[in-house]
Amino acid sequence: MTPNDELLKQATEHHRTGKRYRAEQLCRRVLKRAPEHPEALNLLGVLANQAGRRQQAETFFRRAARTGPALAAVFNLANLLAATGRTDEAIEQYDCALEQHPGFIEAWMNRGVCLMRAERFDEARSSFQHAAHHRPDYVPAWMHAGLAYASMDQHDEAVHCLDRALELDPDHLPSLYHLGQFCRHRGDLHAARYAWRRAVRIAPRDADLHHELARIDCELGDYEAAVAGCRHALRHRPDCPVIWADLADALRVLKRLNEAEQSARQAVLIDGDSADAHATLGMILSDLGRDDDARIALNRAIQLSPNHKLATSTLSQLTATSAA
Repeated sequence: MTPNDELLKQATEHHRTGKRYRAEQLCRRVLKRAPEHPEALNLLGVLANQAGRRQQAETFFRRAARTGPALAAVFNLANLLAATGRTDEAIEQYDCALEQHPGFIEAWMNRGVCLMRAERFDEARSSFQHAAHHRPDYVPAWMHAGLAYASMDQHDEAVHCLDRALELDPDHLPSLYHLGQFCRHRGDLHAARYAWRRAVRIAPRDADLHHELARIDCELGDYEAAVAGCRHALRHRPDCPVIWADLADALRVLKRLNEAEQSARQAVLIDGDSADAHATLGMILSDLGRDDDARIALNRAIQLSPNHKLATSTLSQLTATSAA
């Protein structure tokens, strides 16, 4: 082991244990002996990036990459460019990394994410499938390939990829979530509900999953299940006005109007600027026969959102009823 290798070994250990200043000192000692040492430059880039000095980090990574085959530096540079929104440049650097190492799964995956961001969906699909080719049991590759297909409205291929991800890992929560979202988008509400019910069993404390499932139950007309789902969600996110408002809607359909009013008022209390919450409250008060209170809530909704269709139509019905 050369003296530079020994210094880099020590620097790497200091970096691993959080002693960044000491790691940087050792890397700079290496550069005094070998100004273009790729590993020292790469580690300095990592340290600079972690300290928020991104421009300096980019300089170090580019210097390291110029010295010859420096896969780590090229990959780190690509990640830095992606993180700063320079998507096209990032894709070029991922391509450089893949020229050096065609089986670099992380590079295929990150490249695919950048291509998705650039709305180059078919290229993204190809990138994710390359990752799956090199590692057929890699669940995220199948899931992201499914998302790329979904973005191109290739429904059967999307479902195939998401199903494959779930064959490999039946409890893979992101795949279940995206499968539910995709099935809902297609209008297959029963398949969406099945996916999200599986997801909820895996993550019973996830308020968003309970809420999404409750919304599907509403769309399917299962309002009792929707009420239960909203209440589960509120146990974990009691300060979410949208969930309170959705609970109020479901209770209103079930004619449990006093409970519905309480839920709608809770939504308004949390977010007084929510036109939807005020409109929901207005409809419930109208159902309760408290027309004056209903008008106050509906007018507030229209004040917040002048084109709010539900509030406008409900207020028009109240006005027509009064005139009659």
